[in-house]
This record gives sequence, C-alpha cells and structure tokens, in this order.
Amino acid sequence: MDSKKIFFSVAILFAILPVCANADYQDQRVNFFVEKDYSKNSSSQISASLKKISSNAYFYVDDYWWNNLPSSEREEAISALHGLGSEFDSKIYPILTNQFGSEWKPGIDNDNKITILFYSLKDSYKGYFRTNDEYEKIQVPNSNQREMIYLNADYLTDPFMKSLIAHEFTHLIQYNQKDRIYGVSDDVWLNEARAEFAITLLGYNNNYNQSYLKSRVNDFLDYPFDSFTEWRGQAYDYGALTLFTHYLVEQYGIEILSYTLHSSETGAKSVDDYLKEHFSGMTLSQAFSDWSVAVLANDCSLGEKYCYKNQDLKKIKLVPFNNFMPFSGQGSINLGQTLTEWSCHWQKFSGGRDGLKISFKAADSAAYFKLRYIIEDNLGRLSLGTISLDKNQQGELIIPNFSSQNRSITIIPCLETKIPLSGVKEDSYTYYLNASTLDQVNSGTSNNSNEGSGNSNNSTQINLPFTIDKPIGEMSRQELLILLIRIILHLRGLS
Repeated sequence: MDSKKIFFSVAILFAILPVCANADYQDQRVNFFVEKDYSKNSSSQISASLKKISSNAYFYVDDYWWNNLPSSEREEAISALHGLGSEFDSKIYPILTNQFGSEWKPGIDNDNKITILFYSLKDSYKGYFRTNDEYEKIQVPNSNQREMIYLNADYLTDPFMKSLIAHEFTHLIQYNQKDRIYGVSDDVWLNEARAEFAITLLGYNNNYNQSYLKSRVNDFLDYPFDSFTEWRGQAYDYGALTLFTHYLVEQYGIEILSYTLHSSETGAKSVDDYLKEHFSGMTLSQAFSDWSVAVLANDCSLGEKYCYKNQDLKKIKLVPFNNFMPFSGQGSINLGQTLTEWSCHWQKFSGGRDGLKISFKAADSAAYFKLRYIIEDNLGRLSLGTISLDKNQQGELIIPNFSSQNRSITIIPCLETKIPLSGVKEDSYTYYLNASTLDQVNSGTSNNSNEGSGNSNNSTQINLPFTIDKPIGEMSRQELLILLIRIILHLRGLS
C-alpha cells in the first residue's frame, strides 16, 4: 500500500488511447499505466471502463477482470461500486480533507474528481498510490495524468474496501500537502501512520472483531519486535506502526498527524517539533520508550502513559521472551540478540533464588539503547524502572531477595537513533544481556531508577516444599516450566 516513486530523466512519448479526465458518461474505456510489480499478471498497462461517477470520483474497473466475472456476481459488483461512491462522497472525502487538507485540486488533469481504478493485484497487495500520475507525460512518460489511486478488484465487494480507499486516498492528500506544497517527501513510516489512522478516524474500526485494526493488532502480536521505520511494506511493518500510531494519538492528540503533515520538516524532526511545542520535554524517543512499556503492561496503575484508552486496545498484552532461572544453586543466562533501529525486545526472567543481577552491554558503543524494566511481585503488582547506561552502553541492575519477593522481571531493551531514515535499511546492533542468581546481595540496585509502582513489595523468605532430583543443567525446558509452576502455586498458597 505504500506510495512508489518512479522518475525518468529522458522524455519518451508513448502512444496510448486518449484519456479524457472530464468523463461524463458510463463505460468510457481508457488505457491506464499500472505498476508491473504489483499486477497479478505482471501487466504494465490495462484497459478499464468507467462504471460509476460520484461527486468526487470516477470509478474504473479493469475490462479483463470484469469480463471474466461471472454474470451472477456483476450485479453485486455494481451495487458495491454505488455504495462506495456514496460512502466516498458523504464520509471519506469530507472527513479526511477536513482533517488533513485536500488533494491537488483541480490538479494535473484540471478536474475536481479523482480516479479510482480497480484491477487485479498480486494477493499480497490491496492497493497503492504512485506519484508518477502527478506529472506531465513529457516529464514521466507512464503518467496517467490524474489524481489517482489503485485498488485490488478482488476485494471490490469486501467490507474492508472502504478502509482501503481511505488509506490510499490519504496518500493522495499527503502528496499534495507535503510533496507539492513544501517540496519535501515525508518518511514512509509517517505517511503510512496517517493512512492507517484514517481508517480509525472514519469509524471503520468501531466494530473491532470485524475491523482492519484487529488484523493489524494480530500482525503486531505475531512479530512485535519489528522496526516500524525500516519500511519493507510487510504486514509486520504495519502491525507495529499502527499500534504505535494509535498510542501517539491517544496520548498527544490527532493534531500530531496533521501538524507533521503541514510542516517543512519530515519524520522524527517534525514529530519532535510538535511535541516540543505542545508537550514540554517530550520527544519521539521518550514516547517510543513509554509505548514499549504500554504494550507489555497495558496497566494505567503504572501511569496514564503506560496503557491504551481505547477499550479494544486495552486488552493488548504482548508475550515476552521467557527465560527461566535455576531454582537452586547459582546460575546464569546469557543472551546475545540483535535489534534494528526503532524496535524493542521484551526479555522476561522468572525463577531463581535469592538475589538477581542483570547486566547489559551493547556490542557497539555507537548504538543508542534505552532499558526499561517491569517487576511483578508475588501479589501481581507491577513496578517500573530504568537501567541507566554509561557512555559505552553498559549498565547493570541488582535486586536483593528477588526470588522471594517477586514472580518475574521483564527487561525491555529498545534501540533508537536520533533521526530515523525511513525507506532504507536501518542499522542493526547487537546487545548482550546476562541474568545471574546471587546467594547474597548486600548492596541495593545500581545504575537504575524506580519510576512507578502500584504498591511496595512486602513479602518474606519462603522455602520450596520439594527437592530437585535432577541437576538444573540437565533439565529440559518442559521440566523447568513444571518447576516454575510448582513454585508459583506454592507462593499463591495453592499447594
């Protein structure tokens, strides 16, 4: 669904059938240039006929697709086009233009209506917008010279089609408001953020179980550690970005999307400018760090920054990586992981005995990591803290009597950069995380700060009511899990 730029330095004239932008009759046939990489049959040009004219749009349908559509389904398709025309005029167009501004009007074709083309795309594509069409053919020979969006005809009668039109139309608006007016192209992630939120703005996600938003949430939960700035157009990119965008709007208002669109700055700089102007001391970096806590805890008792307000999104809680510490003797877990810029990991540690020491080190001191952590005590109460890192990107946390007072701790390493560069491959950095059990810890925590807690810990040392028959180092993951369940049951007084 991302916009695609293709520029040509040499003008080549192509002979095509005439394109009449001011079409006022049904079944006008036009040859359109399309993106070969997206087309199901790898076509670069198709013939399409005008099937519907609304106040704000022309609706064209690929002739080949239409001619191969069973006659019994054509009436349904025509009905869907009429419904989409009405929806576009009465809801999509007025709401989105009021929020973000209009498309180029009357535009390259000197026509106030936009063109919506339905044709067969590859299964992984639902639609797209391209900037080629906003140029004269003398500049870009395969321009259709229209304000235009492209949609997968296979989804014409799908209830999600309204959402797809809204998404792609937002890209058309953004081209005018950013590229044309300010002469700059925004980061892909921020363009996609607005297009994704447009669907919620229009109310199409209100029925959550049947919504586009739910599919994005599922994508995120399947792969939560995807970078939303390294844009590859995959479902995982949209999952992380959509969840982060909804968080930003909830916390800082939808104006954050409009402000950044109508700014000569792009990407993170425009977001930071908005936050600086309206929320003193806040930055995109801090918002991203807070969000990394919210998607794990989603608990307002930690603070309003650490939960969603949307009733459907309040249910979200990602599943962290689970690491189990030995229940007897001393032991340690060493992890070596790689993160891409603007992504996070959630590493949960459970079990162990007595104290716990967490050590963190980045393989490259040029990396910019942030470390938050959440401790869950024996009563299920959460407390939040930060592990400070030195100039070499190293730090540690020591928790005396960890196992007797707490169920788990989750470390959240997030990798950031000062200015993300979208559309290109982001840098990746490796980090090393060590968790060690300690028999005795006389010192307090080091290089960390506590940020918030539902309650303070208030527990006593316990003894496990069982012995270990097998050395920890020889136990399988399943055996370790059984041991963990037994200790939790004992702590809860169920055994």
